[in-house]
Amino acid sequence: MAIIIKEFSELRRDRASLLMILAIPLINLCILGFSVNADPKYVRTAIIDYDSTPMSRTLMVGMANTGYFSLEKIESERAADKLFREGKVQIVVIIPANFARDMISEKKPQLLIQTDATDPAATANATQALMTLLNTVFINDIKNIPGLKKYNNQLVDLVLHKMYNPEAITKLNVVPGLAGVVLSIILILMTSLSIIREREKGSIIHIVTSPALPYEIMLGKIIPYFIIGIVQTILILLISIYAMGVPIVGSLVSLSILLSIFIILCLATGIIFSTITKSQLQTMQLASFYFLLSTMLSGFMNPFFGMPAWSQLLGKMLPLTYFLRLVRGIMLKGYTLNDMYPDFISLITLTGIIGILSYLLFKKVIDK
Repeated sequence: MAIIIKEFSELRRDRASLLMILAIPLINLCILGFSVNADPKYVRTAIIDYDSTPMSRTLMVGMANTGYFSLEKIESERAADKLFREGKVQIVVIIPANFARDMISEKKPQLLIQTDATDPAATANATQALMTLLNTVFINDIKNIPGLKKYNNQLVDLVLHKMYNPEAITKLNVVPGLAGVVLSIILILMTSLSIIREREKGSIIHIVTSPALPYEIMLGKIIPYFIIGIVQTILILLISIYAMGVPIVGSLVSLSILLSIFIILCLATGIIFSTITKSQLQTMQLASFYFLLSTMLSGFMNPFFGMPAWSQLLGKMLPLTYFLRLVRGIMLKGYTLNDMYPDFISLITLTGIIGILSYLLFKKVIDK
């Protein structure tokens, strides 16, 4: 009983750990409970209307009314490809010329649907909703046309083209993102725990009192883990390619640059965690909170654009969000970092901010 009372007394005195124990589960529950959505609505959709008839407008209105599509009308397939490349749309719908005429002539015109299959869950329900819609959306348009009043079959053939992952293989979507998750967990924990361990033992005093400057101490701490991160990355890629059959369609140079930047970002994040916590327990709690948010709000576990706007705003503050889009774009779509410059610039900006903040906090700890 005396030991039990002692443990509770120590917890009561350690207010930071007590706050994490009580607050982090509640915060996670509230954020993730309202954010996770396996049925994303308002999927960003580009539509190309080569027909421009009342029939094609009926289709667009019907799609908007389902709640599954957020429509943007564009002029060409080249523009659609650009939007795909920049990650601004997930579905492209192409209404062919003579769409209405062929429908009235019972020639069954083909409606082409292109989906970004690197994240199949993001577009699956929207695609199914469109298939269902085609059975009913033209009823009012055709009811007064002779010969079509009792036409019970579908008037339009839907041609579905799943881009970048035609067979919708789950591992092609998961494995590239998993590389970022694994690197985050290992590198952040290794870096933060190595520093906090020395602070707890007091051995960091010997380093602080050495002639080394704060930035030299910081570099000395992270360079070994940067090398470890490179080795881990090579192992992850080798296993992904040869054991799991995940292709690298894009540039190895772009992929190497992306992974190197992400490793640096993870190491800087680990340093921040080690400076704002006072024990290994607090570091582990904070890291667990960060990892859970990253995996759930970045688009790794559920579609990013299926989340509420405030959840997406939180997700945009997480480096893993941009890493996932970039690594999938390079490995599965064959894009370069230049093709996906909005996400790449966001990742670079986050790396710069986190890097500067980690140095300032580390210097402040060293100066003490």
